[in-house]
Amino acid sequence: MIVVTGVIGIVAFGDINSGLSTETNVDHLTALWRRGGWLGFFFCMSFALISVLIFTDSLDAVLAARSDLDSEPFTGMGARTSPTSSTTFLGRVKSNWNSWMLWVKEKLEMWTASQDDKQVAWVLGIGWACCGGGLAGGCLVFAKATSVT
Repeated sequence: MIVVTGVIGIVAFGDINSGLSTETNVDHLTALWRRGGWLGFFFCMSFALISVLIFTDSLDAVLAARSDLDSEPFTGMGARTSPTSSTTFLGRVKSNWNSWMLWVKEKLEMWTASQDDKQVAWVLGIGWACCGGGLAGGCLVFAKATSVT
């Protein structure tokens, strides 16, 4: 439904010419790309898409761990792992990222504890559909914004 609604919106509003003339040059396009509203929209949508992708991937890992009999639960794993102290900047970034991803998986596992696998798989499917729709929409907006004709 989300993708169909998006396509209907694109077809309905895609033909609206908001001040672009047939003689639009690179300077005019650059000015349009630098507008605050467009940049705000672009960065908000990018942040939202990356967030949905991270949470959906983490939910996928939680669902896979639920079906694996040999896997350890994510809940409490942050207390079981020893903190690594790295001296390099990239090492600290990687350590912080791994800690944050473990925290996300712990929270998702606590949320899915009362859900059955069918419900979690349904939410996972919706998450991947949102990721695909967001990527498709972003590519379409990017292509439409750069084409002059």
